[in-house]
Amino acid sequence: MAGPDKFAVVIHSEPSGGYWGEVPALPGCRSQGETVEKLMANLREAIASTLETREGSDNVGETLPQAVKPGVADDRNDDGSDPEGREGS
Repeated sequence: MAGPDKFAVVIHSEPSGGYWGEVPALPGCRSQGETVEKLMANLREAIASTLETREGSDNVGETLPQAVKPGVADDRNDDGSDPEGREGS
């Protein structure tokens, strides 16, 4: 696999605690974590696994989605608030 591409992620908070996230550009690529940091680490692993699986599948000729430019995606909620409640970030 080439260098570390960046993909936009969508983060959802769970009412009972913790978070789950998905990568819209990679259907079926999702994970969960107790903190946003753990979720992001888990999503990085899920992205790598998804890309490796695609490289080894019959979809070799399939165009992979474009990665986003650094800084385009963030972990804010739909209302713009920080999911961890940090001020000024």
